Amino acid sequence: MHHFRPDWTESNFRILGRALGPTGAVARKQLAKLSIAIWLGARITNYLTSGQPHNEVPFGVAVKTDDGKERVFTLRSPITDALHFAQDPRSFVLNRLSPAVKSGVEIATGRDIRGRAVTPTDATLNAISNAHANIRAGIPSLFQ
Repeated sequence: MHHFRPDWTESNFRILGRALGPTGAVARKQLAKLSIAIWLGARITNYLTSGQPHNEVPFGVAVKTDDGKERVFTLRSPITDALHFAQDPRSFVLNRLSPAVKSGVEIATGRDIRGRAVTPTDATLNAISNAHANIRAGIPSLFQ
């Protein structure tokens, strides 16, 4: 698990694992309440913004961009993470890798996290960009 961003990913795995276990009645109840709240919130927001419920994205809000394309935004929760993992495990895992491991995977496979082909030059530039962003996030006082 140390190759993943541990705080959010690990806690979600623990919550879901607890809910699936024999002593997880309270966790199951809380996850059910959370699922209902997110689903209702998404339906209401979709109705208010587009007049449609957008049931094709159960926990998401669909928004039309200026170029007419539709983008879906979802809240991060154990439920939405489990759904994302079930629907697209590759994307789920790659989006949660640490930047160093993610860059290594991209260079080794020749594909970015969305599965698009990248040249070795692009993969290297992405690795440098990830490293720079990591340094800026870790040492903010140097870049103010």
